[in-house]
Amino acid sequence: QSEYVSAFFTKENVNQRAGSVMIGDLSDPQYFDFISYVQYAVINDQINLNRKVFEEAQGVFGDEGDFENKLIVRDPKLGDRDTIIKLHGERVGDMVLDHLVQEKGLAVSVKERPGIDVLCDNFKKILDMLVENGFCASYTIDTSVKTSKPDPMRTPSQQPYDIRGDRCISVTFERPINLWSQQALVSQNYSLKNNFEAKVLQAFLRRCGVNSRYQTRYASLSIGYDFFLDGYVAPSTASVIPL
Repeated sequence: QSEYVSAFFTKENVNQRAGSVMIGDLSDPQYFDFISYVQYAVINDQINLNRKVFEEAQGVFGDEGDFENKLIVRDPKLGDRDTIIKLHGERVGDMVLDHLVQEKGLAVSVKERPGIDVLCDNFKKILDMLVENGFCASYTIDTSVKTSKPDPMRTPSQQPYDIRGDRCISVTFERPINLWSQQALVSQNYSLKNNFEAKVLQAFLRRCGVNSRYQTRYASLSIGYDFFLDGYVAPSTASVIPL
């Protein structure tokens, strides 16, 4: 518990000071960490029920309970659990990226399959804005060539065949506000995680026509991602870093 509490950093705001939790205030990193775990645990539980027809409470939840139950009939195309999880991640990533662009003034350059240096430069713009808005304390980013592991979303014949691996952009978030919650979801074997930081970076890659997959690294006070970029073949002179 002490390590968890000490993970949060002070930004000259008493509501963000380690040890004080402002219930209901999403700008409080400790409350955000807790409530996003609760939300994603509920979402995972509901997805795992795999219901095709169900009632959903819609509206504003407040003291007056201004909401109503509506009958939901799921699109047959969304009948597969893995499809729902994938689509959820894409929609959340797109919404976060749109918010940063439209509401926060993020200026990224969207081009069709640009060079890896251009991708990194735009990653840094997104990451700088996440730091500026208190999502994490800091970050590191680098590019490398790492041996690819099998992609669980592909058949054996579709797996990357380049034994040198794919070009990789590695990002590490120091003291992110979902540090505890994301690992708590993993410990409960939930497939859908509240890794908004990975979702928004993948959203940018999709807009650039870059298919990607990532692997996650957890440490006591950080979360890291290795984004493998399909079609960005490793240079013949590059050394391979095994995972």
